Amino acid sequence: MEQVLNLFHFVSEYGILFQQSLAHAFVGHSISTKHKN
Repeated sequence: MEQVLNLFHFVSEYGILFQQSLAHAFVGHSISTKHKN
């Protein structure tokens, strides 16, 4: 049971990092497309 909790904690931590990097990439992409236009 303890291993499952550790795995869940790892997944949630990684998910937050993934969402942040995804948001940064999206913002950077929209900024670059604005500069092109």
